[in-house]
Amino acid sequence: MSVGRREAYELFRRDYEHNSTIESNKQTLKQLSVEAKQLGEQLAESRNKISMLAILCLSVCMMEISLILISSVDWVTCRMCDL
Repeated sequence: MSVGRREAYELFRRDYEHNSTIESNKQTLKQLSVEAKQLGEQLAESRNKISMLAILCLSVCMMEISLILISSVDWVTCRMCDL
């Protein structure tokens, strides 16, 4: 864009009656974008924690079942996951 066109555009933007609304909306959009990014990161962390807890739960259940089988006790269901 030429210097003259750029200057004309900036003059138009400055004098446009809804310019303050546009600038306000841009700031709001930037803030919402930052907030959405933070929430997305929190969501990813929560999903990772859930996955780790599910793996831990399964390993505890497997250990419990192994102990039941090793001790030759009658079959009992796992109290954590009904296996």
